Amino acid sequence: MGVRLAPYWHDGDRFVADEPLLADYDALVAELDERPVSYLHLRGRDPIGPDAAPDIPAFARYRSRFAGPLIVNNGFDRATGNAAVAAGVADAVSYARHYVANPDLVARFALDLRAVARRPGHVLRGRSRGVRRLPGEQLGHGAGLMARRAGPGGGGRRAAVVP
Repeated sequence: MGVRLAPYWHDGDRFVADEPLLADYDALVAELDERPVSYLHLRGRDPIGPDAAPDIPAFARYRSRFAGPLIVNNGFDRATGNAAVAAGVADAVSYARHYVANPDLVARFALDLRAVARRPGHVLRGRSRGVRRLPGEQLGHGAGLMARRAGPGGGGRRAAVVP
């Protein structure tokens, strides 16, 4: 079983990630380290601006308390994700928002191509316009093309195909 925690999540004045609350998370994560947990998935602080990097020391706080596989999330791009793994702060990075907007994210990272920005009105609505497509010639041999899968009522949903 994996566990996902968001120690830095906040909701205005009702829920604030202050030091007493973070100390409770410290104890919880240390206890999880003593349990048969498959992985710990941590959501970090919200980046302050569009070009802000994730708060690596905030994740390091919990890396020192949990020896198992640690997945970090929130605000990472390819460079900052690689840096977190290289520094030993994380074993893996979750790119949630990037992946939703870029189903071909793995190919984009492999080819050092820029990820398309997420457009909230275009994703998770059952229409293909939220899916971004890499031209097949960039990936070669038809990779990155869209495939139509049959859906309920004979309609179809599109999914990225990356061999």
